[in-house]
Amino acid sequence: MNLDAFWQANRRFLIGVAIGLVSFLILGSILVSGPKKAAASSRRSIMTATRTLRGKHVSSQDVARARTRLEALKKQGRKLAELALPIATDGFVIPEGQSPSKHYIEFTGARRQELISAGLLRDMEIDESLGLPAVSPSQPQIIAKVLHGFFVVDQMMRLAIDYGAESVDDIAISTRSSRPGTLRASLLDITTVELEVSIQEERLRPLLQKVVAHDPPLGLVRMEVLPVDKKGSRSILFEFGVGSIPETQGEEE
Repeated sequence: MNLDAFWQANRRFLIGVAIGLVSFLILGSILVSGPKKAAASSRRSIMTATRTLRGKHVSSQDVARARTRLEALKKQGRKLAELALPIATDGFVIPEGQSPSKHYIEFTGARRQELISAGLLRDMEIDESLGLPAVSPSQPQIIAKVLHGFFVVDQMMRLAIDYGAESVDDIAISTRSSRPGTLRASLLDITTVELEVSIQEERLRPLLQKVVAHDPPLGLVRMEVLPVDKKGSRSILFEFGVGSIPETQGEEE
């Protein structure tokens, strides 16, 4: 057979076949080498990570010790908080098995009248609301918050009377929540109590010392002593933080 004649007759076909074969070999090489490279890269990454993590694992004993330490720290935090937070007692805590609303109305009504009467006997000007809401709360949680704040008001009123204050004004017990998720985030559900006491200059220092060293603590957050007025008296702006530690806190991980 004449190869030259065959080539001339089938040149286009043979060139196409050759190009196709070369393309097939190149494509096959790429398809085979791609996964191999990826596999090799993955193996190198695994080996690098293994070397990095070698010796850095945490044993079950380490985890147990960490949990024990965490629980101890939580208990210590609770004790420290109890040293700083007012602990309401007697009527300032809703008695078990009693209607919260009924207890609130009866207790605050009687205690409010007692404090106002004692203050008036000393010629003291008093914010007769004593910080209590104009409308009695009905929710047990809010009632508990107000009673807790009222405990601080009660103690401050008695101190003001004992030290001869001239007035106790602008008393406010906040019922807005400050738990996590609110603007003023806190681990505790804090109730803010604010009031202003006006007293003669010479009686100021003993009153402040008693407030700061009060037992139980009143949860003093801030106080601001204003300049002496024309009558020789000073006004002190007090802010207290009354809170409670949630029972679930000790169970959080």
